[in-house]
Amino acid sequence: MNIEICAGNIEDVIIAEDFNIARIELNQGLSTGGLTPSYSLVKKALEISSKDIIVMLRPREGDFTYTTNEYEIMKNDAVTFLQMGVKGIVFGFLNRDRSIDIDKTKEFIQIANKYGKESVFHRAIDVSNNYHNNLILLKELGITRILTSGAEKTALQGISNIKLALENSIPIIVGCGVNKDNIDKFKKIGVKEIHGSFSKKISNEYKIDFGNYTILDRNVQRTIDFNSF
Repeated sequence: MNIEICAGNIEDVIIAEDFNIARIELNQGLSTGGLTPSYSLVKKALEISSKDIIVMLRPREGDFTYTTNEYEIMKNDAVTFLQMGVKGIVFGFLNRDRSIDIDKTKEFIQIANKYGKESVFHRAIDVSNNYHNNLILLKELGITRILTSGAEKTALQGISNIKLALENSIPIIVGCGVNKDNIDKFKKIGVKEIHGSFSKKISNEYKIDFGNYTILDRNVQRTIDFNSF
């Protein structure tokens, strides 16, 4: 089983070096669901990590329907990061009715293909208007992988949808709530890749709340040790 770690800062990237994982998905702002990391973070991660790195492209929190200006920013970031040497880009585009924005999705797949890299549609799929039909659509468009929790809040709640997706040969990676206590359930239905932050919260002690952040738990090996799968 392949493990993808969701890293939200450079310390996560450093810690991830110690583990037997397939790749790192690099983000910032994990508390908002993940945002586009800075140029300098991507550059530093590529310099110090031996792992494959894919990069989130999401310019703001909130929905997945983007303005023309937002889309141009995302596209520029995609090209920049691919030219820097990342292994792939992660994105999700929906229309106002929560259908897949086919034009934007096709263009990003083409951008990734141009550089011989991977294209990954993130959990926007889980809030799309027709989950199973949209999985098939993304497969037909040529997406490399789709990150999903089975259209539910957690992957365990969505396990029946995940099973059906696998039966339809959809290229999925499963995320949201997968851990050492439930991993066997996913293994039994044929899941080959899982995604997670495997993190712990770091709280500040300021009088004014500037938010918290998470960092990869150094005890994560208990969860991602391949021998336990």
